[in-house]
Amino acid sequence: MALSKIDSGLILFEDCEEWDGWSPPGEETQQPSSDNTYILETSLQYSGLACFGMYMNSAYSDTFGAMLSKVLNVGSGGGRRLHIYHKSPDCPTYGVLKPVIIGNQSITHSGVHDWTNEALTISDNVTGNVTVNINYGRIPHACGSAHCYVDHLLICKNDYLTVQGVVGGQKVAIFRASDDQEINHGTCAVGETQVAINLGADEPFPEMVYLKVYGTDGYTLIDITLNFEVCGGDVWAWYPTTGDIILTSDAEVIYRNASETGTPKSATITATVLYPDETPAEDVTVFFSTRIGSLSETEVQTDENGQATTVLTSSTDYGMTVVAAKCLGGNGLSPGAGFIRMHIYYDVESADAEQEFQFYVEGKQYAHGDGKYERKNDVPGLLEVDLTENDATISKLALVSIYRLGVQEWAGIVTGRNIHASGDSVSWKVKGADNSRMLSTRVIPSESYSDKTPAFILNDLLTKYPCGVTVGDLGDYTTRTLTITFDNLTLLQAIEKIAAETGWTWRVNLDRSFDFAASFPGNASIASFVEGDVENPIGPDSDSDQNYLSAPNRIFLRGADTTTRSVATDTTSVEEVGLLEAPDFQSEIEDQEGVEIACQAELQKTIGGSESQQIYAKDTYPTGTYDVESFISVTSEKLNVDGSFAVKVFERDLSDAYWVRFELTSRRKSSIELDERYRRMAKEAATAS
Repeated sequence: MALSKIDSGLILFEDCEEWDGWSPPGEETQQPSSDNTYILETSLQYSGLACFGMYMNSAYSDTFGAMLSKVLNVGSGGGRRLHIYHKSPDCPTYGVLKPVIIGNQSITHSGVHDWTNEALTISDNVTGNVTVNINYGRIPHACGSAHCYVDHLLICKNDYLTVQGVVGGQKVAIFRASDDQEINHGTCAVGETQVAINLGADEPFPEMVYLKVYGTDGYTLIDITLNFEVCGGDVWAWYPTTGDIILTSDAEVIYRNASETGTPKSATITATVLYPDETPAEDVTVFFSTRIGSLSETEVQTDENGQATTVLTSSTDYGMTVVAAKCLGGNGLSPGAGFIRMHIYYDVESADAEQEFQFYVEGKQYAHGDGKYERKNDVPGLLEVDLTENDATISKLALVSIYRLGVQEWAGIVTGRNIHASGDSVSWKVKGADNSRMLSTRVIPSESYSDKTPAFILNDLLTKYPCGVTVGDLGDYTTRTLTITFDNLTLLQAIEKIAAETGWTWRVNLDRSFDFAASFPGNASIASFVEGDVENPIGPDSDSDQNYLSAPNRIFLRGADTTTRSVATDTTSVEEVGLLEAPDFQSEIEDQEGVEIACQAELQKTIGGSESQQIYAKDTYPTGTYDVESFISVTSEKLNVDGSFAVKVFERDLSDAYWVRFELTSRRKSSIELDERYRRMAKEAATAS
């Protein structure tokens, strides 16, 4: 099981180990008629390295006495509590110690006493920066010397610890870690998902505690947490992690009930609960909850397949929500939890060819200023959009769509926001990443597969660890089955491991579907960009880079064993710069013909040097004319470029739909054709055998 802090109750903490703005000392002019002494006491402190000591000498002391003052930010809100420790080894009965004075409130104590923790509730009208005083006064005057000490001044939101993530009937008990004594306990009310437990005024916040969490019967112990530090007003979430519940939905996107054309407006959520041996867990209670929308059932018994279902129905609210499922275990089943992101769209996205760009978040179009987005073929393409106003309705990890001239060209998620203030000016920015970024949001603790096809493994992983990416076209890899283990990897890292094992590649499409194939051949596009052209000219700030050392002209390629070898040479390059050799290894190639073709394909990638073009060009072509991996024609006398190049990245600025920035590679179409030829040959050979 695990605990995570949702909200801190600590407003301020003064450890009293340094003066750090407290006055006096050194400012006795505030008390001109007294001769009090202030020291940092290092032998009598309650905790830490020191405490404040205030000594009133016998020569003279008026009713004002000794006092320390500091302006502190005491926060705001009802129920705030101020705690302070104090002691006096020789305070006379007529001495008055006010360990704290705030506004017109104070704590008053007299007489000899050891370290004592006292608290007061701060008035609602005392907020923000106020002067806090620590005062030791005596009546009558000149009645001898006396000493007092204060330590550990703290202000917190209240004296309660709130535990979220429980269900009606569950009991939570809080134990002091220092002596294993129970501080207090509480039971979650039916229909609620949290319980607030009074820690009491005498607890020395911050304090190390642990929880005992019980089942809905109130006495079956299901979890003892690790020790953690708490303060009054803290909110913590408890959730089981020893067993996961698999959550699936028949629709990832539904529409708010006010949408006239958007359907569906509900989705069936299915929770699957399995024993450790992966057999179905029948007659287990699953507790469902959601942040937005309503659920048809919140407590459901699993059937013979270990499944429990509920229906999420939209309301007037929209945005990303999380449906959670939890079971409390028992009879050999560990407590478990599962979560699935659901998206409630504002309305159906309406493409408009008259608009250069349309920026949609969860089905709602937002006005925007400048910004840019990019499409890439190896890492998530990023997004930055300036908003014209601060709109709090844009939720975390919400789905984003960008249309260019009426056609969708980018899809992803909101990954962050930025608010920048400069003088009286404030700007708001939304940041995002394309759909492939979702694959990094789930971790695979441990999964092993033996003699399984890549398609089986990928389908199983995307089902067990739902992240918003759905199964698309999983190619039939027939070369061999895989025996593979994933240990504490993200879903993205696991997919990359499969790709490395097979030599295949993958992509996440605009509709969030996942494809896996030998390759995604780059189609020759009709797009052509020519220096000086009227329609699609190459603009300023373009570059052509060549790196000859990173482009070998002789490839030594070895297949599955030492007998399958091939050498391919670019004689033109050798005659120009001499030999630049490089080894290559393709473990899946078992025949000589395949090695020959693959070796030629590798060489074709490097002919002419490793060339990269950064081209900024006017683009009047319809959206979809080209994509990542497409081949486009580029001609520029200034850059000494004339040929067909593969698109590695393209980026658009939201200020103008008719300009684009390309990052192109020198990989030739002939190399891809050879690669495709080898893949077809390998598949045919495997099928025939």
